[in-house]
Amino acid sequence: MKLLAQINFQDLKASAFPTGGEISLRGDLTLGEIISKATNYVFILAGILLLFLLISGGFQMMVGASNPKTQENASKTVTNAILGFLILFISYWVVQIVETVLGIAILK
Repeated sequence: MKLLAQINFQDLKASAFPTGGEISLRGDLTLGEIISKATNYVFILAGILLLFLLISGGFQMMVGASNPKTQENASKTVTNAILGFLILFISYWVVQIVETVLGIAILK
């Protein structure tokens, strides 16, 4: 019991949960700040997903070489993976262009 009386929980809280780092506990994050921090992870996940889908589609093409239906499905998988990544990539650059032209900070 004597040990608990000597612990300063305010100092412990301040050192365990620092504010102002990559993850802020301020409680007043705006939607733009949340989206801006999340975009870094979204692009990494999209790249990993693109790689997985390209490998999966290529494997389906090799395994189903004798079946035209499997070939068609594999081709659609590869095409959709590339199109999805292009849409994500182009949307990011459209936002960057709008920020520059209008002079507003959307993702900052």
